[in-house]
Amino acid sequence: MSSVTVATHGRAEQMELIEFLERVDDRVGGGLEFAQDYARAVLTTLRETIGDDEFGDIASELPDEYLTALAAT
Repeated sequence: MSSVTVATHGRAEQMELIEFLERVDDRVGGGLEFAQDYARAVLTTLRETIGDDEFGDIASELPDEYLTALAAT
């Protein structure tokens, strides 16, 4: 499994995809499937807002596992 470094409470930490989705679920509720859909929607909105080139720069920093799980359908 791959992980990403995320900033939480002012510090960076490594986070596996499942932990990320669990944290999303903790905040928004609805279960892990809903959390995955929610995160996917956020990334889709980000891509639409900043454009493909900038989003590509961000996406290149994410492990393939994240990209696969959170890819827009």
